Parts: sequence; structure tokens; C-alpha cells
Amino acid sequence: MPINASVEDYEQAIADLEKISEPEERISKEISRLKDQSKINRQRERQTYGKMFFKSRGEKRDSSVASAEKAGSEVKKEPMSVTEYVEKKFPKPAVLPKTTEDKEVDLEMQKIDREVDFLIQKKIKEFSFHIKDDLEHFPEIDELTAIIDKSIADYKMAKKFNQIEEIRIYIATIKEMKFAKQHLIRVMNMDFSRPT
Repeated sequence: MPINASVEDYEQAIADLEKISEPEERISKEISRLKDQSKINRQRERQTYGKMFFKSRGEKRDSSVASAEKAGSEVKKEPMSVTEYVEKKFPKPAVLPKTTEDKEVDLEMQKIDREVDFLIQKKIKEFSFHIKDDLEHFPEIDELTAIIDKSIADYKMAKKFNQIEEIRIYIATIKEMKFAKQHLIRVMNMDFSRPT
């Protein structure tokens, strides 16, 4: 067996030698030699490939690993998968670039938000009570947000297929729903102890 054989080859050779039913002195010496060489090659592989497939030393380790190292026992590091290694080495950009259509939709939504904000400020002046300084969160708001998000997705599809009449309907619906959401937030957060 060559001296630079892999650890797996050594382990296979050891297993084959141990299958021999007649124990001879030369066989036991060979098994011992193969085990020693396997141990040396395992250490050599860890030194060569350890940083590539095992978590780096700079990461936080749990207390059991730290205590085991202090005690002097050998600690096995969790192997990283190739996917984890590649993701760590070459992280993906967090935000994908927006398409022209997405930018147009964003501008349209910003325009709707400005219109809704103007209408809400106008509506607040008609309220009989002040609104709390810290707005509370209610589950009904999440339901409206989900409906708005679905309407925006439908609007994007209509825009993609150039369905003019549907686009107008979706814009009006989105505007109404955003106004309803903001109005509901203000109404549910009225401070009835402070009349205007």
C-alpha cells in the first residue's frame, strides 16, 4: 500500500486483513502499521483540507466544545457541506436589481401613498378625538395588508399584459384599500379621553 494512500483505503485494507481467520504475527504487524499510517494520513488530510470543509476557528463555539478543548480531549468539528462553504465564501447580494417594470410600479405606489397620506391628513382633521402617540398593532391591519399585496401583484400582472381597463381598476382598488388601512389604524388608535 503506498504511503500517500487515502484514509479510506487504509481502513478497507485493515478490514480485509482482520477478516483473515488465522491470526499470524506478520498480519497483526501489518494491521498495526496500517493503523499508524492511517492516523498520520488523517492528520495530514485535516491540516490540508480542514479549513475548507470544517468551520473556521473564528466562529463562536458552544460551551461544550470549549470545555472539551480545555480538558485536552480531541474535539471533532462539524463538517460544512459544500453548499454552506460556497455560500459562506461567496455570499449572494441581498437585493436583486429591479427591472424597469418594478421601478414603474414603485413610482406608481409612491404616488398612491402620497395621495393617501394627503387624504388621511384631511380626514384626521374631521375626527372628534385625538389619536394616540404610540400606534398599536391589530391583526385586522395584517389582513388588509395581505389584500393590498395581492392587489399589487394582480396590478403587476395586468400591467405586464397591458390590460388598460384592469390597470385603472387595480389602481383605484389599491388606493381605496391603502386609505382604508390607514383610516382603520387611526380609528382603532383613537384616544377617547382626549376630545379635539
